Amino acid sequence: MESLQAAEEKDLPVQFHTGHGGGSWIDFPTMNPLCLVELLKDRRVMNRVRIVLLHGGHPHEEDTSYLTAQFANVYTDFSGAFYLSSLKGVERMAALLERAPLDKVMYGSDGVMFPEISWFAHGRFRVQLTRLLNRMIEEGCLTEPRARQVARMICFDNALDCYPALRQRVGAV
Repeated sequence: MESLQAAEEKDLPVQFHTGHGGGSWIDFPTMNPLCLVELLKDRRVMNRVRIVLLHGGHPHEEDTSYLTAQFANVYTDFSGAFYLSSLKGVERMAALLERAPLDKVMYGSDGVMFPEISWFAHGRFRVQLTRLLNRMIEEGCLTEPRARQVARMICFDNALDCYPALRQRVGAV
C-alpha cells in the first residue's frame, strides 16, 4: 500500500504483472487478474491511483476486460494477448476488447531481454490489430474512420493519458 500511496502522490500509474509468467515461482491459482478485485475495491486504491494490468491478463483477457470496465482507474495493455497466443492472437485481442473501454487499452511490446522481441512484437501487433479492426468494420461494430481513431488511441493516445509524464515528454499532440 505504501507504493500505491507514493504513486498516487506523484501521479504515476502502478503496473501489475498479470497472467502467465515464467519460472518455478508461478502460483497458478492466483494468475487470474480477478484475484486483484479486493485490492482494486480498497478505498486507498479505487479511483485514487491508476492501475495497469500488464499482458492483458493472458490467458484471462475477458476477465481483464471486465476489470477495466468496472474500475475507472484500471487500464491494460495487449502485450501478452497478441504474440504469446500463436494462432489465436486476434481472438485474444478481441476478448480483451469485449468489455474494456477503448480508451483504457494500449499497446505494449513486452520487448525485454533481446531487441528482436521489440521488433517482432511491434510488427506482429500491427498485423493483428489491423485484422481485428477490419473484422470489427466488416461486422458493423466500427466505421472505418472510427477504426482509424481507435488504432491511434490504442497505439499512442491511451498511453499518454495513462502515463502523464509521457505526455510532458512528447508535448501536446
